[in-house]
Amino acid sequence: VDFTKLSNSNSEESQFIVKPGDLILIPDKFEYVYVFGQVPRVGYIKYSKGQNYKYYLEKAGGMGETARKDDDVVLIKQKDMNWITKGKDTLKVEPGDFIYVPKEIPRTFWYNFSKAGAIIGVISGLATIYLLLTKL
Repeated sequence: VDFTKLSNSNSEESQFIVKPGDLILIPDKFEYVYVFGQVPRVGYIKYSKGQNYKYYLEKAGGMGETARKDDDVVLIKQKDMNWITKGKDTLKVEPGDFIYVPKEIPRTFWYNFSKAGAIIGVISGLATIYLLLTKL
């Protein structure tokens, strides 16, 4: 039952009758923003009205060493689970929202070498198939 509608005599909720033994639970108001990803202190941070996502990143210890640049930070709205990457500076952070800091994948020599090896493997496979078809 939505108890906020009890006072509206036209609503179905206004006809609700509390009986002996019924238990009414009123949850605490959730006033936190969850920051996760490449930050030193992942977790819930107390909501502070009027603050943007950078405030919560600072409270989480800033961006970690392997974090992508600030432009890639994602604000996830709790109401509809929208992932917002553009224009998040102007958006209002609300209680229950999430802030995600993605990881930058290091492009080392060995990373590039393995990618080049995979490409060469595909090309050599196609060349083998081509040679087999031309010999038939």
